Amino acid sequence: MLMGLGYCKKKIGCLSAELGEVVEELRIKEWVEQMQKELVTLADSATAGKSLTQIFLRNQHLYTVEQNDAEELVARAARKIEQLLRKRSAALEIPSDV
Repeated sequence: MLMGLGYCKKKIGCLSAELGEVVEELRIKEWVEQMQKELVTLADSATAGKSLTQIFLRNQHLYTVEQNDAEELVARAARKIEQLLRKRSAALEIPSDV
């Protein structure tokens, strides 16, 4: 009986933690959605009340939408960072004849 009670307490603790994570995720999602609405409102007011959607649709022929390859983007960024660090290290090297 005690072992069963301990198991139940442990299980309730786990469920409570999971519920807390779900609630936190919902809060984050709501915050993101609110920020998105505020950004659209701000952008609309900056474009003299013209809807961003209207602007996009009117100029859609000027845009292409392509899916990014996240792995390739990260690899490219890593290469550029490595190049930058190599250049920086070379610039900081003191010539041996000085």
